[in-house]
Order: sequence, then structure tokens, then C-alpha cells
Amino acid sequence: MSARLDQWSKQEVRAVIRFLNARNVSAAEIHRQLVEVYGEDVMTRQSVAKWCVHFRAGRVIMEDSERRGRPITANTAGNRTLVENAIRGNSRITVRELHQDLNLSHGTVIKIIRELGFHKVCAEWVPRN
Repeated sequence: MSARLDQWSKQEVRAVIRFLNARNVSAAEIHRQLVEVYGEDVMTRQSVAKWCVHFRAGRVIMEDSERRGRPITANTAGNRTLVENAIRGNSRITVRELHQDLNLSHGTVIKIIRELGFHKVCAEWVPRN
């Protein structure tokens, strides 16, 4: 059961931490038990200790708090398809043209190109071997 935790599992793990913390179990022991049940990838010992502090301070909500900043939404499967189709349609297209044509940031275009495995050779985009 050491697969990556999804959002529901994070809340489940936090509920376990809250319960064991209420029973005055140490953060190190809570972490040991979590690893025993959920596997090595469950949560770091430092994160368990942080949640213990939150729960001792009176926190009852187990969901993540809202964070400041803009969420990353540009690197989607649809945008990857658009970039790939544009490159396959015109192998001499530049990053600047992609960024302007697709209304994506320069950095997002570069990241998508790297994920797709393309690089420039003699002014043409070619797949990496």
C-alpha cells in the first residue's frame, strides 16, 4: 500500500495523526505506525510532528489551507497536444512563436517541449533518441 497518497488518503492519514496525538502518542511513534500501515511514502516524520503541533494548538480541519499565489494550470494534456501538433506541423517554429500563438508562458512552453522530448538541431525541432 505504498502507492502515492491521493487527497482522500492525506485526510485519512491526518485523522489517524489527530487520533493518536489525542492519545498522547509521540510524533516519532505515530510516524513509525503510519509507515508500518501505509508504507515508506506515507509522510515524513517532520510532517507528522508539524501536524501534531497543529492539532495540539486546536486545529480540527484536516484539509490543506488555501495558499497564496496562482495555481499551475498551463501544463495540461491539452496544451501538450497543442505544442506537439504545432512542432510537428512546423519543425522550424520558435519558442517565442509557440508562446505567442498558444497564449502560454515562455517557461511553460519550454517545460512542455522538454517533457515531449524535443530539442533543436540546425533550427529544427527533433525528438530525442
